[in-house]
Amino acid sequence: MFLISTKRFTGLGLLLALFMTVGFAGEDAFAQESKVYAMSPDGRTGYEVCADEILVQFNSSLTPGKILSILSAETRFSKIKEDEILPSPRNLVRVRLKKAVTTKEWDEIQAKLLELPEVVFAHAVLQHSDGTRQGISNRIAVKLKQEADFQMLQNTVRKEGILIQENYSYDNLVYFLEVPKSAGNPLNLANRFAESGQFAWAEVDFFRFMKRFSTNDPFLANQWSLNNTGSAAQFNGTPGADMSVFDAWTITTGSSTIKVAILDEGVDLAHPDLVANLLPGFDGTGLNSAGAPSGNDAHGTACAGIVGAVGNNNVGIAGVAYQSKINKVRIAYSSGSNWVTQNSWIGNCIDWSLQTAGADVLSNSWGGGGSSALINDPITRSVTQGRGGLGAPVL
Repeated sequence: MFLISTKRFTGLGLLLALFMTVGFAGEDAFAQESKVYAMSPDGRTGYEVCADEILVQFNSSLTPGKILSILSAETRFSKIKEDEILPSPRNLVRVRLKKAVTTKEWDEIQAKLLELPEVVFAHAVLQHSDGTRQGISNRIAVKLKQEADFQMLQNTVRKEGILIQENYSYDNLVYFLEVPKSAGNPLNLANRFAESGQFAWAEVDFFRFMKRFSTNDPFLANQWSLNNTGSAAQFNGTPGADMSVFDAWTITTGSSTIKVAILDEGVDLAHPDLVANLLPGFDGTGLNSAGAPSGNDAHGTACAGIVGAVGNNNVGIAGVAYQSKINKVRIAYSSGSNWVTQNSWIGNCIDWSLQTAGADVLSNSWGGGGSSALINDPITRSVTQGRGGLGAPVL
């Protein structure tokens, strides 16, 4: 495993030079085992550098046509379609290369992109050991050890030529920092901040391109997990291999005072088997959907149905606790075969569910990628502070 130097460098060029010093000639293709690391709650987490992709954000004022024109000028890029220009943050593009390139070529491509005034940032995409790809953004999150350390933060950002973007509304010790193109690679800076001992933690606010899940909505008679009869409609399963929900319903079918937050790609706001149980929602992606999905994204709707589809209404299925209420919370949106999200979006959605919605249970049917304090800290707050200090389960 190669560990990136903690000394400052400009762009990805010196990062790639590190690979060359340990045996990769400049004209050799990226080696699959080439790794960098990112500091996380788990310590140093190794990632592969993806030699076939670069993450680029263009100025928000640019039209799709202008972006496509700029990218088409580089013959090493695969053709980009307009619908591959991501909507949040606006004009973010996963630029795929036609083939894995040499370190020298990668350095040239990044340098050319960074020179363009239309480009906000152009950074590497990394691959976690579970296969999830994570893109380096131009944002670093840091947590101060105490409020008195704010002066230290101000001195640090001034020295590094970076900016304090905002204070996190759910934790006043957490700040987001913006890294301009001139200030170097955000991953290198974040690692150096984390290892300096001056902060409680510091990390890149990674983009995550998680596996997109697909499901379908069966009818109650097909819901073998609730009551397995072993019928052909239930694929001739084993009778009794279920949750014994029908027996549980003789005791309770849930309560309208219990709120379950479904953190997913959104929930259909007008679904006939859900609408009576839906509470106000939240969209952490910046797309302002009030918790609704985009297009035919159905995973969050299915998850909400498993929990709280209305019972005894002659429609569709019945949720496990069908009298409980649902907060629809959108952490991601679909793009091709991926869910697009960001560490800070996920953490913000968890904190919203806990502190704004007052959810009693937080349901999370998503995953992939490395550990993040931006996500772990809100989970800790939920399980320790939720339900008036009793703790809200995070599933």
